[in-house]
Amino acid sequence: GVGKTTLAEAVFNKIHRHFEGSYFALNVREEFEQRGGLNSLRQKLHSAVLREKNVDIGTSIGGRRLGRRKLLIVFDDVTDFQQIEYLIGSLDCLGSQSRIIITTRDKQVLNNCGVDCIYEVKELIHKDALELFYRYGFKQNHPTADYIKLSKRVLLYAGGLP
Repeated sequence: GVGKTTLAEAVFNKIHRHFEGSYFALNVREEFEQRGGLNSLRQKLHSAVLREKNVDIGTSIGGRRLGRRKLLIVFDDVTDFQQIEYLIGSLDCLGSQSRIIITTRDKQVLNNCGVDCIYEVKELIHKDALELFYRYGFKQNHPTADYIKLSKRVLLYAGGLP
């Protein structure tokens, strides 16, 4: 798509060291649909942020312990607020210094979560898309003349998506 996951990963990698615990929950939608639920993902998340193996997530103790820590959690490709509630409980249970980043295709999911700030990723303008394509497709800023026309056709087809 437009690069929501890539941007979230870049932010996560840059700031996760400033938190007591961090976790990047990749492809929440896929975990939910293909694996029939989120139990495994919830266990991994709680174990990672609390830095313990086999955390008892069935009790409210885990939720209270999450609230005492400064955490960074990324939920990637969320389709329903209930997925987040299942994974961590109420967003209110987290401490005030914790941060959650949510990527989604549906802005309404973010509205349902009551998020403080929404950043909408825009498609690249043609000039920037062309520069990015040259740099990663040809490992140079300007390909040979033979590839310029082809590159422009590829970008037209991609419609501004990286």
